[in-house]
Amino acid sequence: MAAELVGRFAFDRPSLPSIALSVNTSSITAIANDYGLDQVFSCQIEALARPGRISTSGNSANVLCAFSTAKEMDLQTVALTGKTGGKLKDSANHCICVPSNETPRIQEYHGMISHMLSELVEQALCKRESRVSGSQRIIAEIRFQEFKLTVSLLFLG
Repeated sequence: MAAELVGRFAFDRPSLPSIALSVNTSSITAIANDYGLDQVFSCQIEALARPGRISTSGNSANVLCAFSTAKEMDLQTVALTGKTGGKLKDSANHCICVPSNETPRIQEYHGMISHMLSELVEQALCKRESRVSGSQRIIAEIRFQEFKLTVSLLFLG
């Protein structure tokens, strides 16, 4: 999803700030050596995240630490998890739980959800309609109300 936001998803536009915390092996190695594996994401959150910017089990210690750090910084968080949401469900401001316990299915849905969120972010920030086309158009509507996240999928033929 970070690549879709920094680059583009559906149309040309200015790049949007986004980073995948799992891809900088130098940072991951240094942080793990100095602080332990549980801190590899939370140290990056502390260094890079600012208010206003945005594991399938939901129980990974490093992800939970990152969400804890984000909460301490008063950041809004959205988690993508499997069926139960694990411990992460209670740590995140909003949790999208894929209705499956099978890792491959969860990851497939996460990919689709990431593309839909990328499209929504582009449309919201750039005030333009998507040019994504196909025989079926997938529309995701996200409503934040009283700290609840509702995702509605509408498949049009």
